[in-house]
Amino acid sequence: MNTQRARPRQMGGGGDGVRRPLIPKRSGQPEEVGEQQQQQALVRQVDVSGMRVEEQLQRERLVEAVAIHEGLEDLREVTEEFMALLEEQQDPIDTIEARIEAALKDVREGRVQIVEATEKASKCQKLLCFFPAMLTIIAVLMLIALFVKGQMKELS
Repeated sequence: MNTQRARPRQMGGGGDGVRRPLIPKRSGQPEEVGEQQQQQALVRQVDVSGMRVEEQLQRERLVEAVAIHEGLEDLREVTEEFMALLEEQQDPIDTIEARIEAALKDVREGRVQIVEATEKASKCQKLLCFFPAMLTIIAVLMLIALFVKGQMKELS
């Protein structure tokens, strides 16, 4: 075992009057220590660059999520506007439907009235033909009765 202690040495610097910490000498192979430090620095750089890439991916995901959210909000607004337009137009549509139903009812009633009027007209035509015929028959009978009465007066 080596019982000597490493003497601290002073890091660079010159006579500017600023004290710098002393770095102790290390035993062992200085090249391995330097390589390990370089590897650790490289690992830190890789970790930092990996974190930057991950952060960039998260930012992109966030931007995409915000875009999707905005798209959904736009879709919701368009849907609400469409529903409002439908509600505005529903009253006139209901009015038109009510008028159509009333017109259909009036047409049905009109058909019934036309059928009734046709039946009444045919009955009236029959009566109009019957009354003159009856009047003619009555007139002929009255003439015959007068003629017979006149004949009987002459005979008597």
